[in-house]
Amino acid sequence: MSVRLNVRKLALLVLAAAMMLPSGAAAQERLWFDVNFGVSMPTDKDFTTSSRYDIYAEPADFSVDYSAPRGPVFDIGGGFMVTPMFGVGVSFSRSTHEDTPFLSARIPHPFLSNAYGSATAEGDTELKRTEQAVHIQAMIVPFESDTQRFRVFGGPTYMQVKNQTVADFDWRQTFTTVPPSNTITIPSYEISECECSGWGFHVGADYSYFFTPNVGVGGILRYSRVNVEPVDYSGSFDLTAGGTAIGGGLRVKF
Repeated sequence: MSVRLNVRKLALLVLAAAMMLPSGAAAQERLWFDVNFGVSMPTDKDFTTSSRYDIYAEPADFSVDYSAPRGPVFDIGGGFMVTPMFGVGVSFSRSTHEDTPFLSARIPHPFLSNAYGSATAEGDTELKRTEQAVHIQAMIVPFESDTQRFRVFGGPTYMQVKNQTVADFDWRQTFTTVPPSNTITIPSYEISECECSGWGFHVGADYSYFFTPNVGVGGILRYSRVNVEPVDYSGSFDLTAGGTAIGGGLRVKF
């Protein structure tokens, strides 16, 4: 997609704007700041792309199976409590997922009709998918005491995805006509990286425990979903980015 945005700068700008809202001394105690480390489980953990075009006047089929296992996620954010129970804020998250692709090809015989040869191959290089997101939050605090706080939140999410994909197959064919044989191998493949982005949503919850009036630790659970269109050898395809992130870390309020 042609629209690109530095999500890190956007997150910092929105956070700075929230923290510069005019307020008195009492309102300044409503500011909050979070840092989290954890694990992200993608919505589309496994997906397949495929392509078909004619070779020797018959259709040839190619496909790639991708896998995106759970990976590390980092999250940082902050905001402003408009009232003791309602606040607004923004957080920036980044997650990374890596795994090898699985390739398959089905190629017709050069001279014999309906005499296909097939091959499969597991990739020898891990392909990386990186998801960077800005989560704009409306936050509700249904419970808070001197040492504990529980928050629920949700809102729009802008996500930028960098995705390594298979750009092209390198296939080899050996064949005979008498007796008929058609052997296919996939010795190598090309890798490309594409960028895509889109808007979606997120919802989540956070529990915090404070050792002092201002500093504590907490845990977060967030689900996000954004539809994007990466590109590989078959063209563009639909992918649901985001997923479930679980983590924990520092909590500060002042």
